[in-house]
Amino acid sequence: MCALTWGTLGIATMLAPIGWRAPRSRWYAAKTLAAVGVILSVGAAIPLVSTSLPAMILSALLFGAAMFTAPTAVTDLVKTSLPKTAWGPAVAVFTVVFCDRPGDRSGPVRMARGRHAVALHAGLAGSVDHSAGSECGCHVPAGKQRRTNIVTPSDHALPGHDA
Repeated sequence: MCALTWGTLGIATMLAPIGWRAPRSRWYAAKTLAAVGVILSVGAAIPLVSTSLPAMILSALLFGAAMFTAPTAVTDLVKTSLPKTAWGPAVAVFTVVFCDRPGDRSGPVRMARGRHAVALHAGLAGSVDHSAGSECGCHVPAGKQRRTNIVTPSDHALPGHDA
């Protein structure tokens, strides 16, 4: 079961760029990020409901299909929402916020201390309970964000003058 689940996760991760190509080209970046967040949350929460083989495979498929698309969606959102000079700092902030949630740090630590299914379930619950709700709670409204026109200082410069 373990090898099949990890193999499914790997295959889903490798195929994800193909699956996300159309949404990334057609949707506004915030909608893509919202969809990725919801899919990640659902995929991460499935093992809390059931650890049967079909549930674990579905979890691996969903999580694998979205986990590396999240940074891409964030970068797309930053590039379409901010001036080029702000891209680096904005992606850095998104990275810190996305990776620095209490459950993400404490879940694996609690899981490592135990050596049986109860500890695994508690570790997953620690990670998911802190993030799944906040992911869905934040990403769904984010998907309704409207496009904005980026206004840079150079847009207001007088002809012949540098901004």
